[in-house]
Amino acid sequence: MRKAVAAVDGIWRWSLEADEPDATDRWNPKHRRKVLEYLHIRDGERCGLCGGTMKLKGAQVEHVVPKRFAVFELTAEGEAQQGTYYTSVLHGMENLQAAHPRCNKYKGNTPDIRRWRHPSMPRLVVAKANDGRVLMLPPKDEA
Repeated sequence: MRKAVAAVDGIWRWSLEADEPDATDRWNPKHRRKVLEYLHIRDGERCGLCGGTMKLKGAQVEHVVPKRFAVFELTAEGEAQQGTYYTSVLHGMENLQAAHPRCNKYKGNTPDIRRWRHPSMPRLVVAKANDGRVLMLPPKDEA
């Protein structure tokens, strides 16, 4: 049963990722709605930024790694800065999450990666480096 669910999820993800945004960086409204439904279910009907429960109505599709940091480096303090180290999975499902409009606005394009995904949310591979390393958010607890 678990394999069947994973297969359906994989097909659903593939069909959503196959339709890239247009030149204005927008999906058509019908596709955006399907993406939002997928993200809402994947994240347990919770906001990816605050971790709070969320209804589908009014939720927004939000990039974990902001589009501004499609290619970035990380400082020792855990801040993103323009660079060439990591490449975001930009419009892939791993770099998208559902969010409350207020949380999405509050996050904005902050370089503080601790604000990109709530610690209680499932981990996602949001960026990859040329040497094979990946950036997963939220990061593992340092315990």
